[in-house]
Amino acid sequence: MASSSPSDQLFDVEGVVELYGVEPSEFVAARAALVKRLKAEGEKVLAGEVAKLRKPSVVAAAINRVARQRADDVDRLITASEVLADAQRATLLGGDAAELRAAATDRRRLLAGVAGAATAEAGPAKVAEVSATLEAALADDALVADLRRGTLVDTLSAPAGFGFGTAFDDGPAAPSRSAGSTRKKGVGAGEAAVGNPDWAAEEKARRKAEREQRRAAEARLATAEKALDQGEKELRDAEAELSAAQDAVTLARARVGEATARCDSLAAGVEQARARLAELPEG
Repeated sequence: MASSSPSDQLFDVEGVVELYGVEPSEFVAARAALVKRLKAEGEKVLAGEVAKLRKPSVVAAAINRVARQRADDVDRLITASEVLADAQRATLLGGDAAELRAAATDRRRLLAGVAGAATAEAGPAKVAEVSATLEAALADDALVADLRRGTLVDTLSAPAGFGFGTAFDDGPAAPSRSAGSTRKKGVGAGEAAVGNPDWAAEEKARRKAEREQRRAAEARLATAEKALDQGEKELRDAEAELSAAQDAVTLARARVGEATARCDSLAAGVEQARARLAELPEG
């Protein structure tokens, strides 16, 4: 097993995870209290790391609180996202489109519930940012861990392709890996591009890769949607055939009933004829 990164180790410090569950207005005071406690315990290095932790954005803080209040719903949403990804891959390989449709419906329902709760915390003006941040977190394994334990820091943009999310906020490093990996500490993206040609080239390559990922994702989506349309058509055809077959069975049963009644009537007539014949004298 790979060793934990320093960020993960910092989350193991008592009080750090809980720090992300407080109201944004209380974060600075809570962080200061934690730093003071760590210094009193002789943990000066940890205290210095904690002092660098950034206050979560309003959106991230709202999602963090929901992750604590509705942990089961968040777990179910994460699982539903994994199930949907598996269903998409299976459909592209010729799997059952009905499973894809069911997985998409289930994830959409769970996402709406979690996003609605977080929007109620953050305010209605943040509805789009809440949804984008949740989508970005669900598309990245590291961010999924932050989402599950309620330690998101940044408001994120919706992923350009599967598995991509971009942070809006700049600032000192935090234990959460929400911030973009190409940012320099305390330096905005535009300043980094001007002062570092290599960074600019890397950024250009990254954006190109994201565009290619998006085109590939759109192609996969188009293929999946085409497969879904075909599956739904086949379902409608099968339902129509079933309905026709059921009508035929109903009609056949009615004819069997009519034929049975006619045979019974004819049999009774034969018996009556025999009885009359038996009553007549011979010769």
